[in-house]
Amino acid sequence: MIVDAQHPTHGRVRQVGVAIKLSETPGSVRTAAPLAGEHTDLVLKDLGLSATEIAALREKKVVE
Repeated sequence: MIVDAQHPTHGRVRQVGVAIKLSETPGSVRTAAPLAGEHTDLVLKDLGLSATEIAALREKKVVE
């Protein structure tokens, strides 16, 4: 259940692998876990926030 993954800033890290094992479609860990806040802009844009609104949230320290 523990796998090694290459992290962009921490080098080799150990993390939890894929919990469900399926014989026909086995899953695998392809990358290390994301950095804190790495996908924040993408998620907020998908929720309909503008770049200006996201910048305001960052300025207020609501998001990283």
